[in-house]
Amino acid sequence: MASGVSETAIYNMVLDRLAEESILSTGDEKAVARWLNRNYPIQRDALLQRHTWNFAMKRTLLAELSNAKPPFEWAHAYQIPDDSLRVLPITDDGTRNGKPMPYEVEGNFILTNMGAPLKTRYIFRQENTALFSPVFVDLLAQILAGNFAHWLTGKANYAKQLQDLASTAFLEATRIDSLEGLPMEPVDNDLIDVR
Repeated sequence: MASGVSETAIYNMVLDRLAEESILSTGDEKAVARWLNRNYPIQRDALLQRHTWNFAMKRTLLAELSNAKPPFEWAHAYQIPDDSLRVLPITDDGTRNGKPMPYEVEGNFILTNMGAPLKTRYIFRQENTALFSPVFVDLLAQILAGNFAHWLTGKANYAKQLQDLASTAFLEATRIDSLEGLPMEPVDNDLIDVR
């Protein structure tokens, strides 16, 4: 479920939590807007990376890089998409319940023995705030408020209280997000199958 909110609305949610005056746009010249402009992108990406948010998942078929074959251990190399924040576990058929396949992420590459095309799922840098889920928006605002509080007030205890609230909100938000879709099925284990 998309929130439909703007980046400015998220900034103002942060300012509301800190009892600060709102801004009219992200281009506002106030010091609070400049702080949010500096910190918002990295905090958004860090939060996206921490969980498999439904609104920030993509799947793709990666072509093998012919000029980047690993010199040892792995047979194939694939370029990680530019908008990827985290590669999800790679399976034999690309599905989340498929058989896990060995791979390594090195720099911007996925190294594996699986041939092309490599079916890959990943968390991408979702920048369209209107598509964020409401629980993600609320959590992001709480995290930003917790980080902003010390800079704004100089009170470490106040900042710690807001950060603790963000930690609790993270557990609730990820639980809610995880309830959408089918539950993960247990992965078959070859050792158990032999028995």
